[in-house]
Amino acid sequence: MLFNSWITLRDNFTDALMLGTASCSSNDSAAQKALLIYKYDEPPIEALNLIYDKTSPSTVPLNSYARYWHGYLIFLKPLLLFLNYSEIRLLNYLIELILLLFLSKEMYKLFDIKFVILFFASMLFVSPYIIPLCLQYTTVFFPLLIGLIVLLRRHEWFLNNNRLIFYFLIMGIVTSYFDLLTYPLVTWGIPLLLVLAMSSSSEVSFSKLCMFSSSWLFGYAGMWIGKWELGSIVLKKNLFADGLENLIFRTSHVSPDKITPINIFYILGEHLYKYANIVYIALILLIFVPLVIAVYRNRKNIKWKTFLQNNWIYLLICLAPVVWYQIALNHSVHPYTFRILWISVLSSIMFLYRLANFSYKVNIR
Repeated sequence: MLFNSWITLRDNFTDALMLGTASCSSNDSAAQKALLIYKYDEPPIEALNLIYDKTSPSTVPLNSYARYWHGYLIFLKPLLLFLNYSEIRLLNYLIELILLLFLSKEMYKLFDIKFVILFFASMLFVSPYIIPLCLQYTTVFFPLLIGLIVLLRRHEWFLNNNRLIFYFLIMGIVTSYFDLLTYPLVTWGIPLLLVLAMSSSSEVSFSKLCMFSSSWLFGYAGMWIGKWELGSIVLKKNLFADGLENLIFRTSHVSPDKITPINIFYILGEHLYKYANIVYIALILLIFVPLVIAVYRNRKNIKWKTFLQNNWIYLLICLAPVVWYQIALNHSVHPYTFRILWISVLSSIMFLYRLANFSYKVNIR
């Protein structure tokens, strides 16, 4: 952690696992190694020490981590031929900066400057300044930024003829392919909120919300199960058993130590506590106090019944992280899952933004 703040926590354990997996070698065929995803049967740091010290790993048994696609390996393996871990993290900063510049350009072309500022202010709730320092955090954030840039750049094409169904399907597939189950829900929630910003209140109905959500979920879960199915067929080995066993564990009400019982209030308390520092308290005040004042000034023009009929969908999306935490209760104990709350923050901002009668868009036909 930096400055003793949980918001800045890095997952060095999983980064070591990813580096060890990228460095692991076996005598199997390329297809077998791609499906089984070998790693040394040692704790990640110890496995890296074996590799770094050039200790012969032949005496160390291999273990399979086949329940994930590990799509990050198609970038990490080549990068390790030319760069070390520190240099890759510097490269991550450069990539993030470039993607954020492109995203800000596309947002500025389409949206009112007030909304653009609020959007990037809400992004601070995922601590983007820490993400490049941890390989694991980039596997969701970078695909999300690229997906948002594509969505905004081709917004007219996507908004016509229900093409958004395919967009959310692809976002779910890409997330499942690259991610090691960190904070995947943001690749659904943040694009969906920008779709709402590019649409009138009545254009995104509950049925369309269900279609987009189902499409993302089908892509995410279907791609994941596809790894188990493909591996089981090609390797003649049951990958479903390991996958389902871990799925049941990750959705249980038992903490990762398999002893302490947990509930949704514990999870929310742990994640909200991460923002209990002077910087984020000031940020919350800077974002929400002006919005509340604007809503107060517009109070006489608000027709509550009509407004809620057209904008209740924001409240539903705001609760989505709570639903995710409840379903994946065991997994949600991990500190990095607080980033899913970005959806709630941005959804709340947009609800107040509409309540203040501000306009999102300026250049969308």
